[in-house]
Amino acid sequence: MQLIALKVQSIHLFFEGVLELLPMFLSIYKSLGLILQ
Repeated sequence: MQLIALKVQSIHLFFEGVLELLPMFLSIYKSLGLILQ
């Protein structure tokens, strides 16, 4: 049971990190789109 809890925790942390980085990636993507236009 502890192993499953550890996996769930690491997945949760991973998604939290992705959600934190998402705005940065979006702004980079937008600026790249503006450069390419």
